[in-house]
Amino acid sequence: MTFDQLTTFRAVARRRNFRMAAEDMHITQPAVSKQIRSLEEELGERLFERGRTVRLTMAGEVLLRHADRVAQTVEVAREELGDLRAEGGGRLSIAAYHVLAVHFLPRVLERYRAKFPGVRIRVETGWPKEVLQRVLDGEVDLGLLVLDGALRGAPQFTAKPLFSSEMIFVAPGNSSIPVGREVGLDQLGEFSWVLCQSGCPARAYLEKQLRERGLSLKLSVETNDHDLQAKLVELGLGVSIQPKGLVHSRLSSGKIKQFRVPGMEFSVDCGIIHRRDKFVHAAMRGFLTMIQQMPKAMLHPPQAAAS
Repeated sequence: MTFDQLTTFRAVARRRNFRMAAEDMHITQPAVSKQIRSLEEELGERLFERGRTVRLTMAGEVLLRHADRVAQTVEVAREELGDLRAEGGGRLSIAAYHVLAVHFLPRVLERYRAKFPGVRIRVETGWPKEVLQRVLDGEVDLGLLVLDGALRGAPQFTAKPLFSSEMIFVAPGNSSIPVGREVGLDQLGEFSWVLCQSGCPARAYLEKQLRERGLSLKLSVETNDHDLQAKLVELGLGVSIQPKGLVHSRLSSGKIKQFRVPGMEFSVDCGIIHRRDKFVHAAMRGFLTMIQQMPKAMLHPPQAAAS
């Protein structure tokens, strides 16, 4: 059993697809199949159920747990050895929630890059649950996401809150809803909504509130781009929930308007996490130290300009 075989096995297990695993590893699909077949012959166990979809067998699930531990050990060894090299080098990997990746991370990375030009940076995006899983699996060094109470208290993570973002309800500027008017929860089921796809904390919160009242969500448009959402609201395609800082200019210009829903005033706390047992290598240490030293004003999302 070789490390290359285990790496290939983990890629297939993660993707549940031989072709996609081959693309990720930049090798041919026959090469992937050959390594898996050789591993199965050596172990005397079938690792995958092959069909229209690829599923792990019980033996495969057992091997995956051990393969993950091996991969994490190798990565820690690389990081510790990398720390022996000159300060300012190495690699840093970050998984970030979509909206934070677009509206917060760039100016942080700009500052980091100026201070540590030799660090190679990799950024992935996803929903908070996906970000959390990538950190947990050891696929990335740091996760940037919305923090909830359970995550802050989780023993396997170190979490640092960065800023709180007020979420507000917005409607088109020419809507019949008066600015600042209070709208009852039961009325929310009557609106057409412009929201993120499933996985967004704000959407999940709204759906839960409606579900508890026997109401359903009437979607007009789903998109992960908050700037596009605000523009579509402005054009009259529906109402939405938006971070106040990102729609400040549109509110000021009257292109959209805020309305209130009693009992649904809320904010989301955004922060950065890493595994508590992870070796904090030089590139990580530099990023975390820089974040701690940044002025509070820079940690808040910028007030986006209306387009």
